[in-house]
Amino acid sequence: MRHVPLYAVAAAPVVASELSVWWGSVAARSPRQTLVGVFWDSGQELGQSRRLGFWTPVLAVLAVWLAAPSPRISDFPATTFPVAAVARTLDRLAPPGPPPRILTSDQWGDYLIFHLYPRQRVFFDGRSDFYGPALGADYKELMGAGHRWPELFARYAFEVALLPCDWPLASVLERDPEWELL
Repeated sequence: MRHVPLYAVAAAPVVASELSVWWGSVAARSPRQTLVGVFWDSGQELGQSRRLGFWTPVLAVLAVWLAAPSPRISDFPATTFPVAAVARTLDRLAPPGPPPRILTSDQWGDYLIFHLYPRQRVFFDGRSDFYGPALGADYKELMGAGHRWPELFARYAFEVALLPCDWPLASVLERDPEWELL
């Protein structure tokens, strides 16, 4: 999905050229007084004329309005993201001094980046294709509380875990006396 905009920019001239040929063949078969004929003639005149009509500034204003940046969102939806948990534990997630190593879900990692970047980096986030298969396998093992989770916890030196309550690893850490539930 992340390459769709790049593809759209690269493919637009080719698609436009093919659509123009197709539209020309449809217009050639249609009488001039039909809607297709009127649009074809208007387009041909617009392409040959340097004169601006009434619709040109209207369409230009509409294009600028649609392309204008939207206002920045203030926060993510609390039904999907740990908005209250992050606000409540911000002193542990972003303390003065070195930031802690945080283990969280890939989606919640995106949320932490939104709030704490560049000070806090995450172990894993929604850009999973950039991390490679080895780190992806470690992440899956951790989230599923697989048999290697203690070894992976030690290797990555996590100090904080921000996990959905229904994930297997959250249940395991809740029973672990070395971890404090907040």
